[in-house]
Amino acid sequence: MISRLALLAGLAALMFAAPASAQRTTERFIPLGKSPGVSGVTAYMGTISAVDASRRTVTITGPQGATTIKLSDSTKIWVDRSGQRQPTAAGKLTDLQVGWMAEVKYLDPAKKEGAEWIKVAAPS
Repeated sequence: MISRLALLAGLAALMFAAPASAQRTTERFIPLGKSPGVSGVTAYMGTISAVDASRRTVTITGPQGATTIKLSDSTKIWVDRSGQRQPTAAGKLTDLQVGWMAEVKYLDPAKKEGAEWIKVAAPS
């Protein structure tokens, strides 16, 4: 009886963890602003208005004003090339250009601090 309960509990945990893990794995392939459950919820989108490489910060100006976000060594940077019908590419800090559209997923959405990932797209 106990083993059946443990098995059911384990399966339930996997069912709820799998979608989140799958989203993290495929997030880089989802175009800017189209991430289900992320875009407009735990992410901020706007235009890059400043980049400070020495401090590893990027300022994004969007509908709610400007916000400066700290990038850590583990922050993923992706260049969305879906507008050119090309796959998203892994990026780096130098790919963050003033005037480019950006979407940032916060590490802590409640405090709007840190970045788990940032996606950028050059103006079309």
